[in-house]
Amino acid sequence: MSLHKPKRRKPNGSAADMGIVFDGESLTAQEAKILKQKLLLDPLDLNSRLLLMGYYNSFRFSKRYLKERFILVLWLIENRPADFFTSIARATSNGRNWSPAMTQEALDCWKKQAKKHPKDARILFNAGIQFEEVEPTRTIALWKKSSKADSNFAPPVRDLANFYRRKARTGTVSQKKRLVHLALDTLDLALTLRHSDDFAFDEPTTMLIEFTPVAISYGYLDRARKYANRLRRYKAHSIWPQFAETYQLRLDVIEAKYKSAENRVARLKQLYSDYPSHVASTPESLLILADLCEKGQSQLALQFLDSLRCGTTDKAQLSRLNKWSNEIARARIPNFQGQS
Repeated sequence: MSLHKPKRRKPNGSAADMGIVFDGESLTAQEAKILKQKLLLDPLDLNSRLLLMGYYNSFRFSKRYLKERFILVLWLIENRPADFFTSIARATSNGRNWSPAMTQEALDCWKKQAKKHPKDARILFNAGIQFEEVEPTRTIALWKKSSKADSNFAPPVRDLANFYRRKARTGTVSQKKRLVHLALDTLDLALTLRHSDDFAFDEPTTMLIEFTPVAISYGYLDRARKYANRLRRYKAHSIWPQFAETYQLRLDVIEAKYKSAENRVARLKQLYSDYPSHVASTPESLLILADLCEKGQSQLALQFLDSLRCGTTDKAQLSRLNKWSNEIARARIPNFQGQS
């Protein structure tokens, strides 16, 4: 029986190694057995390890092969701590079902690696990820050390900004304000750093999409405008300019710049006509509609609803949009709360 052929590229620790893991998910039990035999002969055969991990991960919704996956994760931590896949191996290997002893053993391995490599930004960053749920203070410390080790390495700064943003969802009003301010300051630093990296998801588009509405909600309108303007520069995916124009539109409405808002509504209609997407039904769109109605801009609200209709083919959503249009046309303010 011929073993499943992996891609031609050899694993190098980058995010591209995920392709090898995905290949492993289609292996048969017999092919997995051959891989285990190969590893007995050559424990450093990373390609076989990643393929085998993929095979085990095809049972991700069960506890089958949990021990085998755990052993492979430990090997990766001990031998490949700087790799992208090692940073997510626990999450993709049903780590939530590890016993407390297994979890502690893995964390102890990461502590040893962080101590052994105090100036390796990638290893420190990977280690920090593992402690976020159990020791967030250690996570912060490791990410700060990672950033210090390579001051132009974006991932630890990016994730630290996201950490503060998530923490801001809970706590007192004053705590939320402090954490949002900290998150935005950290984001501003992250946006100046290197994002063209082997690590996946390092492009700043996701950050800009997630942080801009936070900046708007907490009154950082100039920053929000800056983030939206930067997001407009990215053209690789059609939803990015849609998000950017939506954020700019909300800012225009907040600042009563209705002529500019009218132009943005027209641009959004064209963007949605070219590529209908979920952006048309985001909370930001509902907030814009509510603001326009509250400020007596019913005609502009109707124009915006017309553009949103171009953004969806969902019958239920179209029915809601038509219902709101009819209500606004009769000088009523729809109840947008709880709608999506």
